[in-house]
Amino acid sequence: MLSITINNQTIENFYKKDCQNNQNKFIDNLIGYIENYKIKQSITTGLHQAQLIKNGKLEKIDLKQALRKL
Repeated sequence: MLSITINNQTIENFYKKDCQNNQNKFIDNLIGYIENYKIKQSITTGLHQAQLIKNGKLEKIDLKQALRKL
């Protein structure tokens, strides 16, 4: 069985209100937020690299190679 100790009022409120004190729902929401964060970071990195290429500060690379890095 999983036990969660929360020492943060904001997180505790989220757990109680948004997750209705349901541990599985809480964990699913956390996993969703982490996945979204990773996607956002990949897009941000890609846009930053595109700007560097546009400014001539980064060498152009093949699209397949760029996608593999993301």
